[in-house]
Amino acid sequence: MKFNYNTVFEKEILIEIAQEMQKAHFKPGYDNMSAQGAETWIEINYDNLLAQLKDDKFKPQPLSGFSVTKSNGKFRQLVKPCAIDMIVQKAFSRYLYELTEPLFSSHIHAYIKNRGVTTAVKEFCEFAAMHNYTLKIYPSDFFGSMDHSVLENALTSINLSKKLISLIMKFVTAPVIENGKASRRKKGIPQGIPLSPILANLYLLPLDHFLEEQGCTFIRYADDVAVFGDDVEELQSLYLDITKLFENKLALQMNNAKCAVDIPEHLTFLGYSFEKNSNGFVSFDQQIPRSAVNYNWSTSTPT
Repeated sequence: MKFNYNTVFEKEILIEIAQEMQKAHFKPGYDNMSAQGAETWIEINYDNLLAQLKDDKFKPQPLSGFSVTKSNGKFRQLVKPCAIDMIVQKAFSRYLYELTEPLFSSHIHAYIKNRGVTTAVKEFCEFAAMHNYTLKIYPSDFFGSMDHSVLENALTSINLSKKLISLIMKFVTAPVIENGKASRRKKGIPQGIPLSPILANLYLLPLDHFLEEQGCTFIRYADDVAVFGDDVEELQSLYLDITKLFENKLALQMNNAKCAVDIPEHLTFLGYSFEKNSNGFVSFDQQIPRSAVNYNWSTSTPT
């Protein structure tokens, strides 16, 4: 799939994205430019913008950082790009999505059209009905730990040019300003930029390939992974192999506290718990009281 700057960053496409951002009530980033202001800016400065992108001279603005509290009490930093950077990334992401989407199997549910938490949990129920045990895998601080050299190699593997990889890495390493202090990341990718979901999926593609080569029945939603089987020792051995893959090829560490081999009823996945009944498995959203929940779905045990 050949890249063409004039097509991917076509003026009409950039303006269309700016208008979509206006409808979505985009809040300005570090430079205080609104989506409407960005539309006007593109109308006036499009030729210069396109030339900068082609010549690898485009320089992203700093990201506005803010922190949210996670369920465990720890903080996660999210970011907001400036309007022009958001528009350029969204246009670029459309190309990258079309390029990478065919690489992922039907068992990858995050950041892919017509898939999501619902399809992932439904498939969990289906696989849990077929197997006795589940291996739950979760890397430690995935988005914050992604190695930039590994990421660049992953981008090279899909035949992106050095200029395009350079553009991506500029967005990834743009300084983050939070509470008046600027910081620039040496590893990890910012959560909140349009490119992050695609980069995250691409980064874990070696894990997908490994599990497929081993003939595993598995589900992956971003960095949440569940592998199903009928032999506890085999799943424990697989866990050790995946830990080595993480450390040696992906520069990631396993979050042992969130990993386990157990029967599905003892595990949670994407905020859901599971129970077995005569029809198979049903899921429950943990944030909703049981008494208020009807079964989200049930899956018959395969014959």
